[in-house]
Amino acid sequence: MRVLTVKQPYASLIALGVKSFETRTWYTKYRGKILIHSKRFRLNLAEKSLVESLGLKVDSNAFPFGAIVAIADLTDCLYVGKTEKDFKVKKGRVIIPISKIAEKELIVGNWQPGCCAWKLENIKPIVPYIYFKNGNGFRDVPVEIVNKINLVA
Repeated sequence: MRVLTVKQPYASLIALGVKSFETRTWYTKYRGKILIHSKRFRLNLAEKSLVESLGLKVDSNAFPFGAIVAIADLTDCLYVGKTEKDFKVKKGRVIIPISKIAEKELIVGNWQPGCCAWKLENIKPIVPYIYFKNGNGFRDVPVEIVNKINLVA
């Protein structure tokens, strides 16, 4: 199992089911279970405004820092294109046109052409959160964290 560190509020928006794509500047071939881990940085004013615009309350309990907040299946990684004409296969990888993205997803992701959209399905919040010093990035999960996940998931 792998863990991906995501900045808040985006990690919790995944856990809440508001966000089902995580946009990145890089592609991954990995498919399978993935844990969503929140970065240890506080929300800035723009991020607080984003949360409120989605009808959510800015609350440290709902947006924890340095914690595993969800488990999901990473089922696909799509390149972002500008138009329908870009909807084709590029080196065996599908390109998704921006016009096919739901408005709410556009608000909570980086949908610049050339970015990659990691498709998350079967998203389940982890309650209680599991605090974990992951650092940054995308890496394998230590066995002791997997065991804790198996107890709560």
